Amino acid sequence: KELADLSVPQPGAGSLPCTPHRQQHTTSPRPAVMPAVVNDPAAWAKLVGAARSGKEGFFAFYSSVADAITTNVSLMTLPVDDHAIVRGHAVFDTCSLAEGRMYRLQVHLDRLFASAASARLPLPFGGDEAANRERITEIVRATCVASGRRSCDVRFWLTAGTGNLGVTPAGCTPSLYVLCFGGLPPLPGSEDADTVGISEATVPESVVPLKPAALAELKSNNYLLNALCMLAAKERGGTYGIGVDGAGNVLESCVLNVAIVDGHSVLRTPPFRRVLRGTTVRRAMELASEHLVPRGELAGVVQAFGWCLLPLVTASLHPPLCTRVSATASYDSVC
Repeated sequence: KELADLSVPQPGAGSLPCTPHRQQHTTSPRPAVMPAVVNDPAAWAKLVGAARSGKEGFFAFYSSVADAITTNVSLMTLPVDDHAIVRGHAVFDTCSLAEGRMYRLQVHLDRLFASAASARLPLPFGGDEAANRERITEIVRATCVASGRRSCDVRFWLTAGTGNLGVTPAGCTPSLYVLCFGGLPPLPGSEDADTVGISEATVPESVVPLKPAALAELKSNNYLLNALCMLAAKERGGTYGIGVDGAGNVLESCVLNVAIVDGHSVLRTPPFRRVLRGTTVRRAMELASEHLVPRGELAGVVQAFGWCLLPLVTASLHPPLCTRVSATASYDSVC
């Protein structure tokens, strides 16, 4: 009876009923307007578009569900039964389009396929990895062309796909999504971060748990702990946060690898154990040894920075070296 009263207007009431019980849980008065039922795709897209700010910086999007590319932000959506949403069963990677050229796309695809294998994700286009690599490369390039941009970020997701709300990929069709976009939203006051640096804070494992190796070493779509790390860092006066394990060793930032230059001018990075193998830091460190970086060393370093490429100015750190490394990386991306 109560459910019927909530759902069906009484004759002559003039509006949808609202019981006293529901009113007690209402934090602010609102008109009793029920959401419309919309089944027309064009009308739905119009409603979604009206909710967009127009400043998202999304330029082009490919969905294997449609096997098509769109530049209409209102159409850049995932089905609600995609397991990227249902269970977080998805992996992703991001590369750069720099002056009309894909920067190290195949390196990022290497990591994407390695992540997919670790996550036991079936590939979307049938055949072996080589066939999928060829097809995904074509799609990424076509999406970049459709974006009309010469420089942007390019992110791609492999997911367990659509088909049901189950736990495993059984009964699902694997999905690929590609997005050309204008980068992550800027942080307040970070306009000169690449030259003047950012303040940073360590976040111990006791505050935000670190990922187990199985998740930390693949690029999973599940970034809940990453988000909590950044929130904790902001509360401590930092920016992204630098995770520290129970033994006091620095691991990584929430979305960045970390490197330091010690008092002997040696560039160091934590080993890739419970740390994602970042493509940029690997490029810089391919001839360097990997060392454990105790948290205590941060107090005496000449400079620390995250990839790509932000100098950290907390603890009297200085950004000029990072500026030079960043300039080298920029040159590398267009050569």
